[in-house]
Amino acid sequence: MKRLFIALVALGCALPAFAQPDAYYSARPLERRIDQGVRAGQLNRHEAFRLTQMVRDYQRQRRDYLADGRLSGWERDRLQRRYDELSHRIRSARHDRQRDRPYHRPHDGDPSRPMPY
Repeated sequence: MKRLFIALVALGCALPAFAQPDAYYSARPLERRIDQGVRAGQLNRHEAFRLTQMVRDYQRQRRDYLADGRLSGWERDRLQRRYDELSHRIRSARHDRQRDRPYHRPHDGDPSRPMPY
């Protein structure tokens, strides 16, 4: 019984080593944060478009690195740096107080007063 328990613990520790490299550094959380920022009005459409393009570039680079089925140490480090940079950019854009404002806002009809933003 003791040997079976030790074998199961060793197998549990070894399983992460056999994980698919495709699961690492997925862009889904980044895309989800951009979508949440757009829905909450924290990102305007120009910011969202720019960040989405950056995420697509990241995905393209990740796909190229995984073309041989594995990530080298250098590739993993490079992806991690880019992922962290994108994450920071998304956070900064969501908290920079630039809001998506409609072009035509209703006002009280007095042309001498500016439209409220």
